[in-house]
Amino acid sequence: MREVRELLRLMRFTALYFSLCLGFALVVYLVVPLLLGVATQAFFDGLSRHAHLNEVAALTLLVGLQILGVAASPLLGAPWSPMQQKAHVLLRRNLVSCILRGYGSHGLTQPVGEIVSRFRDDPVLIADVLDSLCDLIGRTAFAVTAAVIMWQISPLLTVALFIPLVLSSVTTQLFGKRIRDCREAARAASGKLTAFLADLLAGQMAIRVAGATPTVIRRLEDLGAERRRAEVRDSVVVAVLEAFNLNFGNLGTGIVLLLGVTAMRSHAFTVGDLALFVVY
Repeated sequence: MREVRELLRLMRFTALYFSLCLGFALVVYLVVPLLLGVATQAFFDGLSRHAHLNEVAALTLLVGLQILGVAASPLLGAPWSPMQQKAHVLLRRNLVSCILRGYGSHGLTQPVGEIVSRFRDDPVLIADVLDSLCDLIGRTAFAVTAAVIMWQISPLLTVALFIPLVLSSVTTQLFGKRIRDCREAARAASGKLTAFLADLLAGQMAIRVAGATPTVIRRLEDLGAERRRAEVRDSVVVAVLEAFNLNFGNLGTGIVLLLGVTAMRSHAFTVGDLALFVVY
């Protein structure tokens, strides 16, 4: 609950930009895809004379929606960048303020190099939650609305289509702890390397006098190798999860095509309905 409260406070601090980002996300992830599916359905049904909207009007609507989608995506960056930067500045200011208020009563709990690394990376990761929240709201609204539309056309195909999506969600949950562990290990390795570099630069004269340069270089190589292994492990786990999700999506499309063709033979399903399912 504490994380939720902090997120709400961050949303209030960036209320204007967050509202604009949410509005653009609803346009890009909800309005345009929904209308795109309906226009595609109307176009193919128009070709087969199963629709009230002729194919020329449907094609015009289809092209217009594609142009709107292409134009809306860059516009999404207009409020997104200020929202992120404002959140970054707030978080970094609060971190510095806490350190200054506690100066003299307690020291830094981590090496200076790692503190600098956290100042650089942690605010970015926290602020990214705002962007992810906007996307999540837009995509969730689309999923619910699309499910209602598809259910009205064919309940059987809708259920069959959502089975791969449920499998994808379960797979993501199973990979969740593994991803968190790999991400934390990668950040810890990066922090250790940054802290060592800071100490190395600060004590380079002492290292020369002591003749410890070869030892320091070996230590630097070991930390670099550790960071590389952690980053590669993190990238591999994420890539495997993305591959699973992509294949589950393709599986859903295959199910729609197989069941849709069968339904079309009984004239309970039109070509436009099939196109709408594939788009959604």
